[in-house]
Parts: sequence; structure tokens; C-alpha cells
Amino acid sequence: MSCASTRTPMNGPTRASQQSGGSVQDHMINFMDPAPRERQHAQIEQRHAKNGITQLDALQLQEANKTIKNLRTKNNQLHSEIAQMRASNMTKMHNLQTKMSDLQFENQSLQSKMELMQLKMNMSSTLGLGANNLRRQIHSQPPFGIDPML
Repeated sequence: MSCASTRTPMNGPTRASQQSGGSVQDHMINFMDPAPRERQHAQIEQRHAKNGITQLDALQLQEANKTIKNLRTKNNQLHSEIAQMRASNMTKMHNLQTKMSDLQFENQSLQSKMELMQLKMNMSSTLGLGANNLRRQIHSQPPFGIDPML
């Protein structure tokens, strides 16, 4: 009985052949009809356009990443240069502070000598030697403590 249900009389197709025949017929109609082909071509063009945009986006992303990498390299280089400049400035500042301390010490020493000379002049004037006697004493002494008679 199962054979009878799948077979039909000689002039009619079976269910399986009707289903496949219908799809072949649809394919033939679609093949002859330009509208589905145009839709297919439009879809292909859209895919190509999307692929082109995707490729463009990928290139722009690569360029952006390259720019970021270059900027990071430059940033690191500038940080390094700033650190070197700071170290150099710290060394210069230390040297200048040392020089300033030395000059302050020298200035203090010169001020002390000046005060001693002022005291010496005051003492000589109070003892009656006066400025003329002080000059005579200075000129009568041998230069640099060397006696020319020796």
C-alpha cells in the first residue's frame, strides 16, 4: 500500500517530483526575471561597499594606532629630557649654592679684616700716633718684612 500512496497514475507526478519541480520552476522564473538578479547585484555591491568601508576603517585604525605609538614614544623621550634637565639644574643649583657660601665666607672674612684695620686706625689715633706717624711707620718698615741691610 505504501507504493500506491507515493505513486500516481502515469500522467501525474508524485509529491516529491512536484516539490522539486516547483523549486526548479521558481529558479527558472527567477533566472528569467531581471528584478531578483538586480537585487542580488545590489546586495553584492552593498557588501563590497561595506567591505570597502571596513577596509578604510581598518586603515584609519592602523594609522591612528601608529600615531598613538609615535606620540607615546615622543612623550617618553620628552619625559627623559625633562628628567635630565632637572638633574642638570639640580647640579647647577648645588654648585651655585656652594659658590655663594664660599663668597659669603670670603665677604665675612673681608669685613672682619676691615673692622680690624678700623680698630687699628682708631687705636693709633688715640695713642697719639696720628695718620702721619702711621704713614712714617709704614714707609720706614722694609717692604714685605725684608730688611734691605741684611
